[in-house]
Formats: sequence, C-alpha cells, structure tokens
Amino acid sequence: MMSSSSCESNRVDNRYFDSVDLFNFNEKRVAILAGHYCISTELSDLSNFSESEELSFKSGVEFHKKLKIDGVVSKLYLWVNDIGISPNERASIKKDFSIPSNYKVILENAGLSCSDIEVVFESSTRNKALKYLSKSSKANPDLVKMYDSNDSTLIRCVDNEFCDITIDKKAYAIDGPNNAPLVMREGSNPKCNLILATLFKSIYSSFESHFFINFFNDIYIERIELGIYVFEKVFGSNSQFINFFCDDDYCHLEETSKSE
Repeated sequence: MMSSSSCESNRVDNRYFDSVDLFNFNEKRVAILAGHYCISTELSDLSNFSESEELSFKSGVEFHKKLKIDGVVSKLYLWVNDIGISPNERASIKKDFSIPSNYKVILENAGLSCSDIEVVFESSTRNKALKYLSKSSKANPDLVKMYDSNDSTLIRCVDNEFCDITIDKKAYAIDGPNNAPLVMREGSNPKCNLILATLFKSIYSSFESHFFINFFNDIYIERIELGIYVFEKVFGSNSQFINFFCDDDYCHLEETSKSE
C-alpha cells in the first residue's frame, strides 16, 4: 500500500498526452473515468491506496486539468466498487461518502477540488443494468437471445472459469466479438460487460459525451473492451473511446474504439 504522502512516486507519463492530441476535441464533450477502486476489505489490493488505482486517478486528474486549460468541456468521474459489502454498510457509505484522502491530495496538487468530480457507485449502476437491457430488447427483439446457463458455448465476463455461473437459469446473450454468445445477464444477475455498458450509457445520457477517456487498472483490459462492445452493440453508442491501462508505474495507451 501507498500512503497519500508517497503518491508522487508514481509517474504520470506525459507522452500519452501527445498521442491523444491527435484527436480533435474542439467543441466536443469529454468524459474521463479514473481512479476506480474497491471498498470491500477482501479486495484491499484494489483499494484507493493501491499503486495502479492511485496512478489511474492521478492520470485522469492531470488529463482533466489539461483539457480545462485547452478550453475543452470535460467531466471527471470516479466509479466506486461498493459490491461485496453488506447492504447496511453500503447505505452508510453512500450517505456519508467522502473522496478518499489520497485522492484529495492529488486533486489539490492539480488545483482542483472535490466539486470537480462526480462519484458513481457500482451498486447503483448494477441496479440500472437490467432496466436498460429490457428497454433495448423491446426496441430490438432480435438482439438478445436466450440460452440455458449450462450451455458450453456461452462466453461470460472474461473467462468462464472466473465468472459466477447460475446453474439451471436462463442466460441472456448477444452475438459477441467472435460470434460466440456473450452473456450479459444470467437469471437476475447482470454480468460485468452489461454493468460497464450501463455505466457508459448513464454518463452519456446525463453528459452527452462525444469521447470517453478511460484510466483503469490493466487487469480490467478485457472487461473494458467487452463493456464498450456491449455499449455499442446494445445501446447504439456513437461515442469514441480512448483507453489507458495502468500498472504500478505507468499508464499506457491501449487502443481506441469507435462505433460505426
């Protein structure tokens, strides 16, 4: 773990700013997602004090500051994973939530304040996911197909070995990137790709962002890619994505994606 006083030991590689300057942000609205972290003590390696999450937040803040200086309309989002804790604890955290101390230091060092960031909780996004999927399915009845959950052809969040499989339930899937059925919902449980797509959809609905700039831990590369895929396929996104993935030392530009 790192303390807030040691956050300067992480390096923000400003070379990636140059690569993103190739994109035309003039008169565009940019949503920046950075600093995603887990509250559950069982996931302490992914807390706000972990090097990758802290560097992700710092990079997003620096990027937001740069866009503001350039006169670009941008908004900074912090997505907090409050899954895996008790309902009472979750309600208390939401009621009394405060930006973590080390994140506050990063904001202050950039000349920003907590009012410059919008916090979104994963549990709230998860609750919206099934409603959004139902609405899209009604608009396009052929989009989502139903399978038995024990169908061996199904692809889930990343690797079936690491995903919760609800036996003897119905799985709701779309044609995935490799034409294999990609599960978005199993029984009443939305999968991570649908939850991420719902996050993007919610931000787009409220902010109308032309660009999403993601700064995430590099363990989430496949999840983010599938979330973008579902956002484009199910919700008809026409936004462009610029994805950075962070390890303990650097954030690397991975790829861009744009729906046709």
